[in-house]
Amino acid sequence: VMSMVVGIGVPARAQSDWGRIVLDREAQPPVEGTSIAMTLHQGKVHLVYAQANRLIYATNRSGGWKKQTMPGTSGVHSPSIALALDADGRPHVVYDSSNRVWFMKRDASGAWTPPEEVVPTGRQPAIALDRNGQPHVSYIGDQDRLGYAIGSGSPRVWQSWNLIVPSDTGRPPLVKSRSPIAIAGNRVVLAYAAWT
Repeated sequence: VMSMVVGIGVPARAQSDWGRIVLDREAQPPVEGTSIAMTLHQGKVHLVYAQANRLIYATNRSGGWKKQTMPGTSGVHSPSIALALDADGRPHVVYDSSNRVWFMKRDASGAWTPPEEVVPTGRQPAIALDRNGQPHVSYIGDQDRLGYAIGSGSPRVWQSWNLIVPSDTGRPPLVKSRSPIAIAGNRVVLAYAAWT
């Protein structure tokens, strides 16, 4: 049995000043481990975590903690999860399952969109939103190459690329861990660790 716990504190204070909130005393992790994504918006916490092979969204946005099973995520096994909030504080989530990358977001009514396949082959995604709210996703793609995708339009259409990044050896680098992604103005910034 595992508990899903949120620790809240001020880093400059002693360890004993940190608060502890138990969200789920009976959380059941997937067999391979637990993945958690968290971000803050206007002082409120937003979490997505895997429990019993599905994704759970939890937030204290309205004051007290509320949890919600994300529809369409049944059967998710040990995913890597990433979370970003748009300008209105609505969550956008990417996760991997069965070596595919998926995207979901919460709309203005509070409902989750159905899972959208970002790429048919990918893992360990990260997400950033541009000033128009369009999702940009980095991931490990085919043959451990750095992948990048953008979702645009309505309905959303995903375009993806395995990026060719120069290396000292002349061979494309192999990416073995999540590549953080950020948006700076009109530029997309990816950081990655690679083996050549």
